[in-house]
Amino acid sequence: MTRIIPYELIKHLEWTPDQEVPSQPKPVQPLSNNPMYDLDDILKGRTFHSEERDDNGNYIGVVIALQEALDYVGDKGIIATMPIP
Repeated sequence: MTRIIPYELIKHLEWTPDQEVPSQPKPVQPLSNNPMYDLDDILKGRTFHSEERDDNGNYIGVVIALQEALDYVGDKGIIATMPIP
């Protein structure tokens, strides 16, 4: 059976015609229009990877690799991430 959220719990989320329309966020400038970097520059970058685990045996390598990448590129660098297969 499909559960249905009771209307009383979500009625505060309902939009009514007398409400003001919320402003839309500004679109992000795509990387391709950035003259400082192009795709080839990013692909020639360095790879960061860690197999480290915490005291409970949980993998924390993604956090460590990301911190290493942030330290490496500094304030003006670009970090491209890929999902782990």
